[in-house]
Amino acid sequence: MTMAFEFFFNNTAHIDVVRNNKLELVYFVLLPFTKSLPKEKKTHFHEVVDRSNVKSKVQDLVNMSDHYIEICKHEERLKIFFAKNSFLSIFANYVKLWEDLAFILTLLLNLLVLVSFSTIWSDRLYEPRLFMLNDVTKEETMRIFLILGIMMTCCSMFVVIFFLLKNLPLIIGKVWDK
Repeated sequence: MTMAFEFFFNNTAHIDVVRNNKLELVYFVLLPFTKSLPKEKKTHFHEVVDRSNVKSKVQDLVNMSDHYIEICKHEERLKIFFAKNSFLSIFANYVKLWEDLAFILTLLLNLLVLVSFSTIWSDRLYEPRLFMLNDVTKEETMRIFLILGIMMTCCSMFVVIFFLLKNLPLIIGKVWDK
């Protein structure tokens, strides 16, 4: 009995529908790959769904279902791909970390640029020195900028690559169908 309950609990979902001023739950079966639907897509559905009458929410779900099924199938394929390629999954599983690192490195670089230029106008562009210290050379300052810039670029590239992996096949598929 508990196995059957767990099976239906894990493989069904519901939407809330207002009927005759009462909130009702409409249950439906989840296909195996639908567990891969990203949270941001669920949130997007909840934000844009029309809740004005009994049929509208269900109708919106039906209208968007093909699109969401394609997203789920694509996410499932990505999950299988990254399960087979564990080295790449290290990068893919931490996209939020790469976003945050790129942002922090960008802020740090901008801050260092602000504090690294001389107060003398003629030397300002050509002789950057970290915190305007005389014991730090122009070459050392430029090396720090280069290292931080490369790190920021790599983090940004990871973010862009994984954004494209998640979205580009879906966009191309949508265009191809039309």
